[in-house]
Amino acid sequence: LDPVALEVPLSPATWVIYREMRDNAILRLESGEVVSAAQAGVLVMRLAQITSGHVGGVEGQEEPSAIGDEKLEATVAWFVARLEEDPNFRVIFWCRFRLEAERLLAKLAPRCTTKLLYGGQTDEERAEAIAMLGPGCPDRPAAIVGTAKTGGLGLDLSGASTTVYVSNDYSLMVRQQSEARVLGPNQKRPCAYLDFAATGPKGERTVDHLVLKALRAKDELAGWGAARWAAELRGE
Repeated sequence: LDPVALEVPLSPATWVIYREMRDNAILRLESGEVVSAAQAGVLVMRLAQITSGHVGGVEGQEEPSAIGDEKLEATVAWFVARLEEDPNFRVIFWCRFRLEAERLLAKLAPRCTTKLLYGGQTDEERAEAIAMLGPGCPDRPAAIVGTAKTGGLGLDLSGASTTVYVSNDYSLMVRQQSEARVLGPNQKRPCAYLDFAATGPKGERTVDHLVLKALRAKDELAGWGAARWAAELRGE
């Protein structure tokens, strides 16, 4: 099925932090200094962190710290509603950031069987997560929460048919590979995809919309220059 996007307003406090960092990023991108595509990508990654509920941990910054949970709470509310419709509902939640995935897992854990899927975990931990939604998995409510860039490659997780992107990496390859995890040979149900996108308190678009726009246009954000980034962040 075609992806469906759900918008989640940021709180006024989180929006202030986001707006200040966005405006600072635009000023730097338009300042005339040489900004490489990689540097521009880091500026935008910081904005994506804020919409995902934390700051820090980029380019030698302090350890990441939580600042909000708007998208996480919306994700949990959506999941609870699905469990009311189907007591055995199973789903994969993909996040761009490890801290985001860990915080979401903590919120979901009391409601169903959950496992974390990310790069660098032990083989035993990874095997347990795969078995939970792999072929022949138990008929029970379950959720895998993973980082799409390191956990979304080459696995058969067709025990679920719904994939939710709490946040997106800007890589089209990562998106396509993570979407394919529910498309195993044993899949017999329609596969649904959902994206959560943060907005300002009055519906202002954020970097989440920018990333989704580029992915759906099959555009590669990693190669954008400073002028393109600035124009997109201004909403032009």
